[in-house]
Amino acid sequence: MLINWHDQTTLYGIEVKAYFFDGDAVKDESVLAKRALPFLAAARPKTLFTESDRQNFYCDKIVAQPDAVFEHGDGLISVEYKSVGGKSHNRADWRQSIRLKDMLQCLIAGYAVAQTYKKPTACVLRYHNVCHLLYPEAEVIHTVLGLIPMAMNYHSEERRISASQLAQFSIDKIRSSYSPPDDDRSAAGKAAHESLLRR
Repeated sequence: MLINWHDQTTLYGIEVKAYFFDGDAVKDESVLAKRALPFLAAARPKTLFTESDRQNFYCDKIVAQPDAVFEHGDGLISVEYKSVGGKSHNRADWRQSIRLKDMLQCLIAGYAVAQTYKKPTACVLRYHNVCHLLYPEAEVIHTVLGLIPMAMNYHSEERRISASQLAQFSIDKIRSSYSPPDDDRSAAGKAAHESLLRR
């Protein structure tokens, strides 16, 4: 099925595709898949779990609880929903609005789901008015998994660490390993700074 993504880029080693929609209108949809995954249009993925089921997924020392898991075709879709108080993201600067911690949490949860079912799993990060499909480089996942022992020690966890905890702990390492995303505002600020202080 061809999906008409509105934009895409690569942020911190993660390919991100963006699909914008009317977040307020989607809330009135009676079908969960249409509310959570409006970019699928006519498709009808099967709901396996939602947050209310409190279904945990375990992989190595990770425990994750995605907001929703759907079965679609031969694979799965793991969804992380961040309402951010119902704030909409702007198409012009969504790259500055998407949060690295949210992306990492979504990917870690999707990884746990994929390892549990042994099926390909799409990772979707949903905000109020935009869905992001995330494709990480293998090295991103490898780096995050390598941080598990240190993250468990930092959070004083003896048995398992949550996807949220691991995502938060991994932020600095991922940021330092990849170039920051392009930001027109930062570029403009840097140019103004250099112009003012020129000799």
